[in-house]
Amino acid sequence: MLLSRWTLFQWITIIFLEVFAFLADMFRTEVTIPISSGTETNGSMVIAFLFLVAVIGLLSLLMYFQTKKSSTFLKHPL
Repeated sequence: MLLSRWTLFQWITIIFLEVFAFLADMFRTEVTIPISSGTETNGSMVIAFLFLVAVIGLLSLLMYFQTKKSSTFLKHPL
């Protein structure tokens, strides 16, 4: 077997990150929070929050898959 399954999972994660980048570029709008907004939530704020959660989650998955592939990842020899 040429590639491990963790490498395949990493490639799938990278593809999802590229799709999110493409969608972010397509639906780029001004996401600002007015000072007088108070406690009410805006739909674009929720979408921006979910987008950030998804991107951070995918980046953490990349790190997790790398730890599964390599036993020395993020470990200093000392």
